[in-house]
Amino acid sequence: MRYPYNRPNGYEEQLNDQVIARLHYSLQQGSTLLNLILEDLSVEATNRAEIVAHQTDPLPTTADTDTDREIDWVIRDENTIIGFESKYGDQLRSKQLKDELAKLHANAGSREVHLVAITHHAG
Repeated sequence: MRYPYNRPNGYEEQLNDQVIARLHYSLQQGSTLLNLILEDLSVEATNRAEIVAHQTDPLPTTADTDTDREIDWVIRDENTIIGFESKYGDQLRSKQLKDELAKLHANAGSREVHLVAITHHAG
């Protein structure tokens, strides 16, 4: 199946908004859905997990990098901060991921940091 959201422009952002909305609602009930999404990683979110940033309301602290990245959405609990970057159509470059990881670290405090890339480029 051809991915339907990379044309016309703007659909990726709309899809991200839908995912964020559903995650926000599910986190009100607990971290079950989020932990299903993360089941292949060595991380488990607690029931205190919440969305703390997204594309239109980014993390407040910038990293010491050339570009201030906006991570698509960020979830944090008392132990962990997890950034999610979705990329469809455009190239996903390692510099972008390094910049986003640096931004997560700048906003993590003492939390463990994870960055999840959701893309067809990794396949």
